[in-house]
Amino acid sequence: MRGIKSLRQALQITRLAFHDKKIPWYAKVIFVLILFFYILSPIDIVPDVVPAFGLLDDLAAIPLAILIGLLLVPKDVLERLKNKTGSSPQ
Repeated sequence: MRGIKSLRQALQITRLAFHDKKIPWYAKVIFVLILFFYILSPIDIVPDVVPAFGLLDDLAAIPLAILIGLLLVPKDVLERLKNKTGSSPQ
């Protein structure tokens, strides 16, 4: 996402967006469902029994869910949240 400099900042923006009243309820539900179903799903892209690589797909699911969640945030709200976390808008 443009103007988001790190995963830490993306997490901060996601946390703020989740509690923001201007974010549609369906965006919050989609974000939670993506994380919930992927983490609890017995089907993995790479099975967890494969040493080291089995956990990589699980670790990749979190940034992917954050990205999808932030794409559902209205642009004006996203810019406000970026400014709140210290990122200059681009």
